[in-house]
Amino acid sequence: MNRNYSSRGEMQTLGTLELTYNRFPRSYCWQKPGWNKVVLVVSGDHAKFYVNDKLVNEAIEMKMWNKAQNKWMPLTTGKILLQAEGSEIFYRNIMLQGLKSE
Repeated sequence: MNRNYSSRGEMQTLGTLELTYNRFPRSYCWQKPGWNKVVLVVSGDHAKFYVNDKLVNEAIEMKMWNKAQNKWMPLTTGKILLQAEGSEIFYRNIMLQGLKSE
């Protein structure tokens, strides 16, 4: 089953205590030959992922299981990892910048 992001698409909740990782097979991609622009905007428990200025994925109300408190907690801190599946990838000109307060 391929899942391609659409702003008009149906919202889905993925992930369980047993299955914390979910793969999202895509039927098409937004990359172009050569260097591509990737932007990840994370604010609180909300993330948007852009490729070449096109919104290609969005996550809202991200949560992680807290064993000590025995409940789901908002995922608002942690590492940001850049990766690709299936082939070698190179990154250049990586920049981090804070978001402006609204």
